[in-house]
Amino acid sequence: MKHFLRALVSLLPAVLGLSLAGVIEAVPAGAAPSGFTCPGTVTPYNPQPVPDGTYASLTVPQGSLCFISGPVTVNHPVTLGAGAGFGLVGGSLIVNGTVTVGPGAAFGDLNGVYPITVNGSVFIQSNGDMGMVGGTIGGSVLATAPSALELYYNQVSGKVSIAGGGGTNPVLDAIGQTQYQFVDLENNMISGPLTETGYAGPGSQYGYAGVFFENHTGPMTLSNNSGAPIGVGDNVINGPATCSGNTPTPELFDASTVSGPIKGDQGAACFG
Repeated sequence: MKHFLRALVSLLPAVLGLSLAGVIEAVPAGAAPSGFTCPGTVTPYNPQPVPDGTYASLTVPQGSLCFISGPVTVNHPVTLGAGAGFGLVGGSLIVNGTVTVGPGAAFGDLNGVYPITVNGSVFIQSNGDMGMVGGTIGGSVLATAPSALELYYNQVSGKVSIAGGGGTNPVLDAIGQTQYQFVDLENNMISGPLTETGYAGPGSQYGYAGVFFENHTGPMTLSNNSGAPIGVGDNVINGPATCSGNTPTPELFDASTVSGPIKGDQGAACFG
């Protein structure tokens, strides 16, 4: 996800001035906008800003591309259409509802400087890509066959589940990104279980498809993942910890603190 947002930022100067001015003029001074539909496009590359404000709804259609550079609140669930891109390059985003990252869509913030608060769960559909740093999720993160998932320093009130995935993302492909097909979860506070099963991404530039460092979480299960190896280190796991059937065998960086039993044929390799 950082690849997508950095590329978006690097290409913004050519369009930011004209695009931002045009969109802001469309909202009268002092008006309370009721809804906004993202007008930008991934192909051709034409990112458009979302003006600051509070919205009853925010629509991100299939293939659209928009960014936030100021404070934005949406009092409704947000769904990214297939192959859409939506991210923060400044400001903040509060969604009072769920967020759904549609098939092949990309969503997230940039290096935790621009926080996201989701007062609900996050759903990531096939080949979707999401990255959040220093944000808050009021429910679970449920990723079904995602292209990639990166979570750093977040508060998650529910569980985190990655089931299958590792394929390509058309938004990242369209802007020429590579080596983004991996899972990386670090320094998160996760109230529920953390599960990664059947993920098969080729990995990051460091050679890993699943890296879990210094998370505080409920039970952890890592099973039947393939492709690049999983690295595990120094987690606090409240409940059983299970590791089995991963190819290649995961790499242990530091032993975890586990309050329950360690299970699986690779338990020692994952948790120490």
